[in-house]
This record gives sequence, structure tokens and C-alpha cells, in this order.
Amino acid sequence: MNEEETKIWYAKFLKLSAKHKEMLEETFDSSLENIEFSKILEITESDEDSLIIDLGANLGQQIDDIIKIGAEVHAFEPHPIISEFLEKKYEGHDRVIVKKAGAGVANDSMRFFYKGTGDEINGGASLLPWKIQEGARPEEKLKEDSTGNFTDVPVLDIGEYINNLDKQVKILKIDIEGFEYEVLQRLLSSNAIDKIDYILFEDHADCFAYLPWYLSALTALYQFKTRNPATKVFMWKGSPDIEATNVELEDELKRMLNEKDE
Repeated sequence: MNEEETKIWYAKFLKLSAKHKEMLEETFDSSLENIEFSKILEITESDEDSLIIDLGANLGQQIDDIIKIGAEVHAFEPHPIISEFLEKKYEGHDRVIVKKAGAGVANDSMRFFYKGTGDEINGGASLLPWKIQEGARPEEKLKEDSTGNFTDVPVLDIGEYINNLDKQVKILKIDIEGFEYEVLQRLLSSNAIDKIDYILFEDHADCFAYLPWYLSALTALYQFKTRNPATKVFMWKGSPDIEATNVELEDELKRMLNEKDE
């Protein structure tokens, strides 16, 4: 891509990212963006009768808060090592259901890409190959075979999954490293959106400058505004001061891995 082509590409990126930011602010509520998860449980009046789905459960940063109120939680985590950790940690909790899979738009398998290797605990792995590459790059330079390590993981059709549940979902947390808008579109097309009271939604626009992603995001936001479901969507970036919890959980996982190797 020559200098002129780069300028044209960058102008498109600026236009799309500005439009995306505008639509995001118009469509979703940002008032709880950095509030503690335990407080959100209070605000949404979640209790022991509630069903909460955690897409991108990672090390289970929110699961213990859910356990405290006695709610049922379905935790989706495609990272093989981390999902095994969650399964072992919560094996004695019958209201914690660990899904060793990603949230997708069909029942299938997908490549799961790592920034480093699959042995790294918390590296922002993603179903999107270009998500893990650093910097803003023109689309034609983003190729799957240049992303390093990956593994094939199962993904579940989240629309079908929610529609098959026998109760309303109180909270759906979506933090899946850039794949959020595909999931949102599936929730709309499958009508599963109507079975969800609240969504906690993390937008990853500050992680990349990939033009097709912005087009997909804008399409999903437009569809949501047009549909105007009763579901309340809060932008959420995770609880503040979460680092101490992250360190504690990472140490716990390391202990589990060391015990496994011995």
C-alpha cells in the first residue's frame, strides 16, 4: 500500500470510528462502565432466582460475586487451560455451569488465536485473527497465518443456547475480545434478545483499526436501535481495582498447573 492509498484508508478509518463512537453513545448506557460487578448485581436486583451468563469468563473474576448471591451462572470460556481451571475450581458448585467453548453464531469449531502461546494465562486470545496483532494495519496485510499460535475450539450458537433455556436471563456479560457484535447480531436474529433483561457489553474499538469490524459493529448497532428491544445494555469495562483479583486468580491457576505436572 503506497502513501496515497494509506491516506485514503486512514481517512476511512477515522470516519468509521467516529460514527461508531457516536452510535455507541446513542444506543448503549455508559453510566455503569467502571462500576464494581457486585454493585451491578444489586442495581439489577439479581438474586438466588437469577440466571447469569458470562461470555468470556476468563479466570472467573465475576463468578465468586454471583455465588455469593446464590444465582445460577453459565460461564463460557474457550481457552483450554483456563476453562479446565474453572471446571476444577467450581466442580463443587452445582449452580456454576462451565462451558468449555466460545460464544458463536453457530454450533461449530473455530480457530482461537493467541498473542503468544496457548500456555500463557491472560494474553487476550481471540476468535478474530487480526485482534491479536499490534497496531493499526491495512486489511489486506492481516492474514491468519501471520498471527502465530492458535488452536481449534468448540463454539456454541448463543442464540440457540439462550432460546433453549427454561428461564429468563437476568444478566448476559459479553467480553469476548472483539467478537461481541457478531454475538449481538445473533441474539437479534434468533430473538434470544427478548429472553435477556440486562447485557453488560465491552466494546474493543480501542484495540484495533480493522475497517470490516467497524462496518459489522455499525450494522449491529443499527439493527439494535431499529429493533429497540426491552433489554437494557450497559457498557462495562470491568470492575475497578481488579488487578489484585487477577493476580490472585493467576497464582491459583499456576498452583493448579504445577500440581498437575508433579
